[in-house]
Amino acid sequence: PQILKLFSNLKKEDLNHAYLFTGKEGMGKSKLAKQLAKSLQCPTGKLLKPCEKCPACLSKNLETTILKGPQKISIDEIRKIQKKMNFKSQDNSFKICIIDNAERLTQEASNCLLKILEEPPEKSIFILTTSKPKLIFSTIHSRCQTIKFLPVPKDILEQELKKLFPDQEINPEIINYADGAPGKAIKLLGNQEFATELEEQKKLLYEFLKGSTPKRFQITTELSKLTYPEIKNTLEQWLSIVNLDLKKARNPQNENLTTFLKLLLEIKQKTDYNLNKRILLDQLAILGPKIE
Repeated sequence: PQILKLFSNLKKEDLNHAYLFTGKEGMGKSKLAKQLAKSLQCPTGKLLKPCEKCPACLSKNLETTILKGPQKISIDEIRKIQKKMNFKSQDNSFKICIIDNAERLTQEASNCLLKILEEPPEKSIFILTTSKPKLIFSTIHSRCQTIKFLPVPKDILEQELKKLFPDQEINPEIINYADGAPGKAIKLLGNQEFATELEEQKKLLYEFLKGSTPKRFQITTELSKLTYPEIKNTLEQWLSIVNLDLKKARNPQNENLTTFLKLLLEIKQKTDYNLNKRILLDQLAILGPKIE
């Protein structure tokens, strides 16, 4: 409903100066932000249907700034954006700033951005995206129109994937594992080893859950040798597997699985802060309930 309201406002040219796109990873937040920027910059395109030929559509438009990447966003970067947004565009079009994963803003950068949003430059639009809205300053929330990206129902997701990939068989496990995130489903479809990898992760997970303390430490020691993105990916796979198992027929282990799910989610969130890998993973080994 909120996305439909955004489309309706675009038709009426009733635009806010700042938007906050929220939703879990793989929901298309960044893609829609870029498509929206193209539509507003494209001289011949229609609503969210840019021509895909002009400089704006080919990402060569100097009036659109995109901050992305895994690093923290510093106050210096926000000040550069502030300076750029204060200049009028050559053709009097909108100047747009997209901040992907806005939870990466440092406290100083957040305060600087807040001041800009309180008195936005003329014909400027800021689009922030995040899968962790609780990490965004409440004062920034209040200055933005929040657009929530909700999970896509499984049947609709499967229908759309079949339209996009008519010659490819859609593995039901991909629909389950994507958990309503189209971007995640498309990424998994491109992974030919998905089924094998998922089975291997499920085996490793239950070895961990059923294992003795020494066995658990053996597994966490091996996991700690991975990079942070690899560890995060493994924990995401474990989260999806546990979630799916909890949705199946009720069994005596559901209470322990629920407890482990909460702990797993907490540990995964802490990986965003580059804390000591070994200590984080060992918490799983020590605090995680045992599954018989």
